[in-house]
Amino acid sequence: MRRTACTRASLFAIATVLAACEADPRTVPSPPFDEVFALAGTIELAESSTDSIAEIGMFRERRTGGFLVSDRLLPRLRRVVVTNWRNPWLSYLTPTLTPDTIVPVPGLAIFGADAFAEGVILYGVRSDVLATMGGREERGHLHRLVADSIAWSAWTSRTDEKPYWNGLGGGRSVTIAGDSIFVMEPLLYPATILNGAGDSVGTIGYPSPSFRQIPEIPSGYFAGEQSGSRVRAVLRSYDMVRRINVVADDYLVFTLGRPDPAKPSFPFRRMDTAVEVYDRHSGEKLYRDVGLPEGSRVLGGGRFLYVLFDPEFPPWRIAKYRLLPTD
Repeated sequence: MRRTACTRASLFAIATVLAACEADPRTVPSPPFDEVFALAGTIELAESSTDSIAEIGMFRERRTGGFLVSDRLLPRLRRVVVTNWRNPWLSYLTPTLTPDTIVPVPGLAIFGADAFAEGVILYGVRSDVLATMGGREERGHLHRLVADSIAWSAWTSRTDEKPYWNGLGGGRSVTIAGDSIFVMEPLLYPATILNGAGDSVGTIGYPSPSFRQIPEIPSGYFAGEQSGSRVRAVLRSYDMVRRINVVADDYLVFTLGRPDPAKPSFPFRRMDTAVEVYDRHSGEKLYRDVGLPEGSRVLGGGRFLYVLFDPEFPPWRIAKYRLLPTD
């Protein structure tokens, strides 16, 4: 791996992040989407009219070709490692997606997993912590599972102590490339870079001038007769990084979005609006505020950037976009 230029110089006891990556935002271009990405094909999911996917959830490009899709609302599974936060174990599936192995992970409430090196990265919290939160879904920690045991837990949320921020942000985004793990909290720049030992080795990303930072909200602000209008006003006031994905191995794509004020109750509905592109090795920001096709949602990365059109209505059409050369 080429080391990113935005590294935290902890070996020299320097507590700041090198500023080389924060280029003058006026020098970062903001071209139309079709000048950054080229359509490489469109996939339409073939489904039975009596048993269709309710809503596209998890999306992963397979290393051997093709992809895996989960239904976010209905209990159907189309992935290789299945997790359930109520059950402290992982269910491994065979290549034909039939049950193969169950690996217990006692004491951990698991919300998701990704393959990493010879192990698995798990997103979750200790079961005793979950019990004190009244079942509220928190994703404050990353854990590495190697040889059926937890090897490290090295990352905690910076938003946990901000009233309402976890509910308004919608969870963390994690993506993996080579021996690096990139973790992004939707409301806070920059993304954190972890190595295989679980150590923070740097950061990547900075907001463009157009990015609206969420305000700090006092505890109890949404109580009382004005709760509805206050929720709608807050939902109109800020942007977020909805997800980060590695594309074509060398690039990190930040998907920007915002809440939908027309849905001012939990679970909130969120809309994707634009993408920004970084060189993941140097940390250089290549493009900012590249508007997405109207009404679309980014599903994931890999060899391509995968974008779902009409994300609330079937038939499910997924476009594969190739990142055009940056030189």
